[in-house]
Amino acid sequence: MKQGTPNLKCHLFPAFGNTPLTEITVEKIQAMLNERKAYSHKTLQEVLTLLRQILNSAVSDKLIDANPAVDKRIYNPSKVKNERDALSLEDWRDVVNQLDRLEGFDRLYKAIYCMKSAPISRPSRASWATRITAPR
Repeated sequence: MKQGTPNLKCHLFPAFGNTPLTEITVEKIQAMLNERKAYSHKTLQEVLTLLRQILNSAVSDKLIDANPAVDKRIYNPSKVKNERDALSLEDWRDVVNQLDRLEGFDRLYKAIYCMKSAPISRPSRASWATRITAPR
């Protein structure tokens, strides 16, 4: 549940916090999504997925007859795609130089982050293993 907590607090509780489950309708779900169309498409998809999961549980527990969040009329109105810039070469080198201070999974995760964030315009022939273990 930890992963969905921000979506609960920022989106679902404000929209449906005091609404009985039986009063959550397709129209209300679409209105909630429309009010948040400035958010990224991915964020709204995660909100909708979480709402579907919650309402699926309510159906399983026989609290409601059907899940309105699975209705085909509901659509994600966002056209926003958040893109993050790759690390600058200086920042990338700084991360790589700090890898020796880390151990185990911390080192692996930072190395993968660094490789994933490497600028596409600077391809390297070195493998991840070479980059992680190469002497500096």
